Amino acid sequence: MMKLQPSTAVLLFSVLLSSFLPCPHSIAAFSPQIRFSRSPQHRSPFAVTKLRVTTEEDVVALLKESEKLAAEALRLRQEAEALSSLAEEMAANAASSSEGASEYLKAGNLSLSGVAETQVAMDASLNAGNALENAIVLAEEADLAEGMAAEALKEVEEAFEKHLIDFPEADE
Repeated sequence: MMKLQPSTAVLLFSVLLSSFLPCPHSIAAFSPQIRFSRSPQHRSPFAVTKLRVTTEEDVVALLKESEKLAAEALRLRQEAEALSSLAEEMAANAASSSEGASEYLKAGNLSLSGVAETQVAMDASLNAGNALENAIVLAEEADLAEGMAAEALKEVEEAFEKHLIDFPEADE
């Protein structure tokens, strides 16, 4: 009995198999995990590429990530609104302090207590402006997070559609 090298045995098997099949591409019908690729990177018409199926776990993982992004966007939006309300209150207090300081300066009485009152009014106005600026920054971050969450949700929808294609029985 003649002993064959493994490479020779594979070659003989492929020749034997190809003699029964009309086209070498129909080999793919026997294995759902491979397909033939004719990309420029692969010169051989018999180069194989593994398929990637989208499982239910993939869709759930994407959905959870989308939910995290949406929750982060909501948190940022709520913080921005709270800071905006705080800035509004601070601005109202600064306005009343400024009115008092303005009346003091109009009276023409210059004293240390009057200058201190004016300084307090200016500081309150600056603090209100800083709070408003921080609220604007948080609102912009919330806008970005909402955009990312919307994009993630779109990816979930695409993955779910692919999952239904890959596993048609899951639609039932």
